[in-house]
This record gives sequence, structure tokens and C-alpha cells, in this order.
Amino acid sequence: MTDDEKFHVRRKDREIPREEAERVLREAEYGTLAMVDPDGNAPYGVPVSFAFCSGAIWIHSANAGRKFRILENGAEAHFSAAQNVRAVFTKYFTSCYESAMAFGRVELVTDAEEKRAALRELCRKYLPEKMDVADEHISHSLARTAIFKLVPARITGKAKRP
Repeated sequence: MTDDEKFHVRRKDREIPREEAERVLREAEYGTLAMVDPDGNAPYGVPVSFAFCSGAIWIHSANAGRKFRILENGAEAHFSAAQNVRAVFTKYFTSCYESAMAFGRVELVTDAEEKRAALRELCRKYLPEKMDVADEHISHSLARTAIFKLVPARITGKAKRP
């Protein structure tokens, strides 16, 4: 199966351009990271806080646990996020949404300055009003915090609007 076959959007009438899918990745509050656990070849998906900037998805993590163990040496992953999701009723039950999916290899960020930059982006996204103390808190937790970087090989998106 080719990448085009694996990652195509079935509902072409709902497909959105890459630029809109990237906007969804910038704006969505949370996403889900899916990967395969090599121990038992089992699927594993986990909701994550993230920031999309500089062409990558930056994911905050502890330095331990299942997600860390799967990703620490590099792994392919699928990431999805949705926003503006709501149920609607016209002549039938349905929902409106905007969603984006990204596929690529995940890398553990080991460079301290790259980690700091990613953590600043996460702070800016989730608590922009606290940027004046962000660097102090980042310095305090840098050693016990992992950052993973997913550089998408492909980004797709869909939307259903009223």
C-alpha cells in the first residue's frame, strides 16, 4: 500500500487544504498521539498537550512511562487533533468539526535550547498570561521533562461546517 493510499482523505468533499489543517494544529487545545508499542506489537494512543510551530508538533512528556519508552529511540506515529466539534440536528443527527492528522517520525529532543524553545511554545499556548515567569519554571523542570518532536511527513485535514 502506498503512502497516498494509506493517508488519503476518503471524503474529498470535506478535505481541507494543508494550510487549514496546519491552522487546526496550531489552534486545537489537545491532540492524540498514536503509536505501536513494540512489546507485543500493540497499538497505543494517548491524549497529549502539544504545540505546533516551526513545522513540527512538540509534545511534552515525563522522562519515564510507556509513551517515553516507545518514542525515546524514534518511532513512527500518527497525531490527530480536532476543534469546533459540536453535535447538530438538521434533518438528521450529525456533527460539525475541523480536524487534522499528521504522520511522521518522532524524535526525542536532547538539545537543551531546543527543549527550552519547545517548552516556551507550550507555555505561550496554554498560559500566555504567565510568560513573564515561564523561563524560571522551564529551568526548574528542564531535567525532568522530555520533549518529543514529530516532523510531519504528511498532514491532512477535514472539516464539516454548518
